[in-house]
Amino acid sequence: MQKGTKLYKLIFIPFDVAGILLSIYLTLKLRVYLNPFFSIQMSFYDASYLIPPATIIVVIWVILFYQIGKYDLTEKISNLSLLMKILKSVTICTVVLMIVAFLSRSENYSRSLIVMLWAISFLILTFMNILSFKVQRWFKNLKVGVENIGIMGYTNQSRDLVKKIMNIPRMPYHFCGYILSKGHEMSAKELIRQDDNIIGYTDEIPSIINKYSLDRIIICSASVKNEETLLLARTCEKMGVHLNIVPDIINFISNRITLTDIDNIPLIEIKRPGFTRWDFGVKRIFDLSAILVLGAVLFPLLCLIVVLTKLDSRGPIFYVQKRIGKGSKYFSLYKFRSMSANADRTREGLEGLNEADGYLFKIKNDPRITRIGRFLRRYSLDELPQIFNVLKGEMSIVGPRPLPTADLEKMSRESEYNYWLEERCKVLPGITGLWQINGRSNAKFDELVSYDMYYLENWSLWLDFQILLKTIPVVLSSKGAY
Repeated sequence: MQKGTKLYKLIFIPFDVAGILLSIYLTLKLRVYLNPFFSIQMSFYDASYLIPPATIIVVIWVILFYQIGKYDLTEKISNLSLLMKILKSVTICTVVLMIVAFLSRSENYSRSLIVMLWAISFLILTFMNILSFKVQRWFKNLKVGVENIGIMGYTNQSRDLVKKIMNIPRMPYHFCGYILSKGHEMSAKELIRQDDNIIGYTDEIPSIINKYSLDRIIICSASVKNEETLLLARTCEKMGVHLNIVPDIINFISNRITLTDIDNIPLIEIKRPGFTRWDFGVKRIFDLSAILVLGAVLFPLLCLIVVLTKLDSRGPIFYVQKRIGKGSKYFSLYKFRSMSANADRTREGLEGLNEADGYLFKIKNDPRITRIGRFLRRYSLDELPQIFNVLKGEMSIVGPRPLPTADLEKMSRESEYNYWLEERCKVLPGITGLWQINGRSNAKFDELVSYDMYYLENWSLWLDFQILLKTIPVVLSSKGAY
């Protein structure tokens, strides 16, 4: 797996290096064209002394790409995310060059030259990345450096793992199929009807490995017995196949697991998550800055919605509901009223129409929604009054969504989700979050839990900024909103 990922990372690096050098060349060429008297000409003798600084620029740039995760093949990177990573590295490198130019006081490294390099390098590196993706896809289609993987177990966890393998095109893996434990023998025919990717059982491992040329088997089921695991380990060792085990607990705390040992006894160490005071302070400054800008831009729209809501139906303009926030404290969440005034009293009679997965209550064509309310919900405009919750310090712009207390009370009786409920109450709830940019109301309940835990374990100001940017096209598309 490591060899495969290293090969696929190496595909990107030559393209990036070539893109950086080409950007430097085109910048100098354009500068000479605009100013024929520029001291650096394009002959090798005139430009040879630029080779050392150009080499340093290339090294700095590649290191920046590595640090911001551009070469992380396990992450699904959207086109927008990739552009932002390139823009970020180009901008940081430009700032560094500006500082060097200022300290060196050299006319050859003028600010105009560096600004030109910033614009040209962004365009060239974007083109080179598109090209490198095509080359990588070509390698993957030819099965060069690709690992054939079999997943042992047919559970929600194993199916989620397969989705991740198949949905991240940069990963050099090919999923061959599921391998069942003997415990699944009774339901084998039913399983095969549901999924034609089942390739056999644990007692057929040698023939399965040979038939599908497996390079790796991943055990992803708690139902696999110890004897089967030991037999599988011996078979894989003899046949040169890698064997991995995914523990059940990995779903919630994957980023906080480290391996240690006591006298050669392997142990899994779980680190506690948590935001520091510094994290909360930085997040609060980000929230207030964004709210001041958004409030000024959206003020006319807020006034228009107030008028339309009042004219459309009887009742208050705002809908106020108790939600659970940080520290499990109740707070009043503000929304524009999108339903009839007696909506809460009539909910019990509509429980049978619930279309949401898990513990949430959602009806796509809810009869309680008003005409203007349907429009507001489609584009999430009913959530705009929550900027006042942010100003009061009860919410953040980005974070886990504050769920209705009625839904949380039902969940709290299920021990399976108690850990998630406790963890999400350690931070301020948000107006938008990973759930909102990944399906909104169409997202399944288990996906909601996974998104919240991922956010809590991987929070950064950069992640908040990315979620905020991705929220805009998702809201405008109105997909998954009702």
